Amino acid sequence: MKKKVIASLLFSLTICVIVAVMYKEARMNIDDEPKFSLAEEQSKDFGLSNVKTISGNPVDPHLLTESEDCAKCHQNSFDEWKVSAHARSAANDPIYESHEETFAVKEIGQDGITFCAGCHTPEALVTGSVGKTKWTSSKYEQAGTSCIMCHAISDVFPDERQGIPADASYVFSPELVHEYPFANTNKALESFLIRSAPKRHASDFSSKLYKEAEYCSSCHTQAAPNGKIEQDTYREWLNSPYADPNSSEFSTCIDCHMAPVPGERDKEVAGRTTDGGKYKKKVLDHRFVGGNQALPYLYGDQEMFKLTEKMLKSAAEIEIVDAKQENGKFDFKVKVTNKGAGHNLPTGATDLRQLWIDVEAVDENGKILFASGKLDEKMEVDPNAVMFHSKFYDEKGNLIDYHQVWRIARREDHLIPPKQSKYGEYSFTLPKNVKKITIHAKLRYRVSPQYFANVTLREFGDPGTDRTLPITDMAVTKKVIQLD
Repeated sequence: MKKKVIASLLFSLTICVIVAVMYKEARMNIDDEPKFSLAEEQSKDFGLSNVKTISGNPVDPHLLTESEDCAKCHQNSFDEWKVSAHARSAANDPIYESHEETFAVKEIGQDGITFCAGCHTPEALVTGSVGKTKWTSSKYEQAGTSCIMCHAISDVFPDERQGIPADASYVFSPELVHEYPFANTNKALESFLIRSAPKRHASDFSSKLYKEAEYCSSCHTQAAPNGKIEQDTYREWLNSPYADPNSSEFSTCIDCHMAPVPGERDKEVAGRTTDGGKYKKKVLDHRFVGGNQALPYLYGDQEMFKLTEKMLKSAAEIEIVDAKQENGKFDFKVKVTNKGAGHNLPTGATDLRQLWIDVEAVDENGKILFASGKLDEKMEVDPNAVMFHSKFYDEKGNLIDYHQVWRIARREDHLIPPKQSKYGEYSFTLPKNVKKITIHAKLRYRVSPQYFANVTLREFGDPGTDRTLPITDMAVTKKVIQLD
């Protein structure tokens, strides 16, 4: 029995020595390897996307570590990410998927996919699998903006037309990640080696670049193929007080959207980013909580839905001002202030986003004297409501109402920049003998018009599934005015 135990120990020791030697050899001279330079980047063509790779060709799929593999050591970060809009950016976003198939592919063909794929389905684009089969069938289309797609980017670069990172202008470089021995043959041994010497792994998958707003700009600045801007979140931040590094209010994208406590960017929460790893003073949240409350609502994710609403409600305030009675008329204004967002309200796909004032004035008996911004029986907003959004027009001057952004020739914006206010102005004829007016006002937000969801969600869920998009009241107020 003792001989067997000794033999087993000797065998185990031998294996450990062999592994250690192989590991050491695999890491020899790694600091002497030539560093990647964007100037050496080869030309490539990934359709309408700006994505670059080191080789100039699609990457070898085996280099794409699946997000589930990352969870073996980073379970908490993975659990946060998997409910995020990043994880649900692709074929697992029913509105995006349907829009691609219903409009983009039908109108501009294969380019309708590559135009969006660099940010929405990046794994499919970089592996060259886009369009090879029905576009939602590959696991790469289902992967969303995965762990590897964010953590194996080595650089971002300015789009030639915009002068800033845009339209997926990033360099995806999984080839620069140094594989540990047994990476493709024995996951258990690979995991053992990573845990034994994690510095190389940490160095490969982290970068100062990831803390920069320009990094986010590569996907959160979008232009149509003709160069007309569709989404301009980065420049909105760049022109805000939050972009001044000398200001006490200086904040980047991750300060808000990866805050340890979503919606409270000044709070710090200690914890671990690696299971059993070093205890850190501040751990960033990988849910990337933003303004899309429709996705968690459609998925039935109540926690993520509440966090998104919390973020939305931290962004704005509303106030009733300049109320006055004059010449048989009653006039007042509703002031809306962007108090907490580092970009415009709304931002992103502002041709779809609906942010509007719902206002109602009643007399002392509760009789409605005036109303604006109400929903009709089809859940569409009063066309005369004060709406903060953008309108896109094609070359013939027609309104683009189904987000066919490749048609943009002109845009009109009615948005609220950071730290600024805009007003809704109202007036109505005042009935006689009214002694008191109570004005109720709310700032309401929806990801897209209901008519857009009716089309893009036709095949979502089981028959009878409620496809009514949620509406968040971002700010609410009222004011009572006693009349003479």
